[in-house]
Amino acid sequence: MLRLIDGDDTAASSLSVAALDEFIRMGESRVVSDFRSSLMMQGFAATPINGQIGLPDDLLELCVIHQDGRRLEFVGHERLNESEKFCTQLGNNLLVSGTGPVSITYYARPADLITVLHPTFMRHRELYLYATVLSAAMHMGLPQLDVWTAAYATQLQQAKRMERLAVTNGTPLRIRSR
Repeated sequence: MLRLIDGDDTAASSLSVAALDEFIRMGESRVVSDFRSSLMMQGFAATPINGQIGLPDDLLELCVIHQDGRRLEFVGHERLNESEKFCTQLGNNLLVSGTGPVSITYYARPADLITVLHPTFMRHRELYLYATVLSAAMHMGLPQLDVWTAAYATQLQQAKRMERLAVTNGTPLRIRSR
């Protein structure tokens, strides 16, 4: 990363390790805000207590919620009691009108890169790299800001395309007889 910011003369860099760590954290935050990967999907099951289920701390976005074998629909809090097919999020709780067990699929925030190189990072390293360099460029006032913004946008589009293909699994399978 130093080579992208400072060029070939990394020995003369004035960036400290703490500053680099902070740029990496800012880049991570940018990726987590802009991007969802199938590798980030998690699931759990719970039984509502008084119509509430506590949501996990690592929740970024709810995907699919099922109760008693039927998919629940997100509605505003005021419509929750109109049907047992409805649910709503209120703070760190999911509110449901039914009483049966609930299965939830959600996007989870990956662990910080400072602790582990998680699968989302391993699949999309360039996205994280350009997010980090873009964060550094923005905070340091580097003249290449437009270059890094465009590079990050390109990597983001490529990562989203790769995720779409991973979810759809490409073309249908074909069986050939021998």
